[in-house]
Amino acid sequence: MPVAATGMFSLPVENARLLLAQSATWQSLTGAADEDEAYDFIYLDRAPDSAEYPIALVILSDDYAARAYAAGSPYLFATSGTISIHFEMVIPEEYQGVANWNDASMDMRNKMGAICQECLDLANVDGNLFIESASMPEGPILVEISQRAIGSTELPVNGIGATLLWTTGGGLG
Repeated sequence: MPVAATGMFSLPVENARLLLAQSATWQSLTGAADEDEAYDFIYLDRAPDSAEYPIALVILSDDYAARAYAAGSPYLFATSGTISIHFEMVIPEEYQGVANWNDASMDMRNKMGAICQECLDLANVDGNLFIESASMPEGPILVEISQRAIGSTELPVNGIGATLLWTTGGGLG
């Protein structure tokens, strides 16, 4: 049985995973029929070697903390900080190769933009993760994809990656 998320350092990353799984673009990229299936492609901190692509890694950044916002007895605290979501996927065949990098990069930016916008549209509603800001500070970048994870015997397999940052605040995420 999976360990349930409880507390200020696990709830934000679990809520980020649940929010990302609701993205129609993420569901389409993973071939998932629904958010439960899409959730299976979202990992905490690292993916197992056997993971199938695409993958998303949800990481609680080191700036995440409880901060006092009102003095008194007792002090009142709210959690806030950054959640990093690193995506890796196989470059579509039509964009493979150095000559097609601009197209591969634009395709990844389009996917990241769609995922981010869908999550922002869902954020802060119906108990979803509270997001104050979102950015893409890294990527697209070329990444090496595990051939075993995608069932390929050809070397190398080109992958592409990007990272989204969500700044959260106002509670347990």
